[in-house]
Amino acid sequence: MRLSRSLAAGKSVTGPLPLQSPEVVNLLLERGVVVEMCPPSNEPLGNVSSYQNHPILALDEAGVKVTVNFDDRTGSGLNLTQEMERLVSDRRLSLDCIAR
Repeated sequence: MRLSRSLAAGKSVTGPLPLQSPEVVNLLLERGVVVEMCPPSNEPLGNVSSYQNHPILALDEAGVKVTVNFDDRTGSGLNLTQEMERLVSDRRLSLDCIAR
């Protein structure tokens, strides 16, 4: 329901769920919706099977606007800089991609 309202309003949405449906990805693209993602917290919450399978890079490659965020340092133990460093080291995210 929240996803539907956010898509209708062209606002941001949170989490990895949008990649589950090509139709939703197309709506994200059409409406310029930004997807706010917190990769390290999604695995412990059961939203993704593993950090390596997190859809943030696939959404970015599809042209969806994504941001890297962090939920709570007590949850993952990482700050935003450390999350970015992990994407570079573990997922081979380029520095050019981060700069976008």
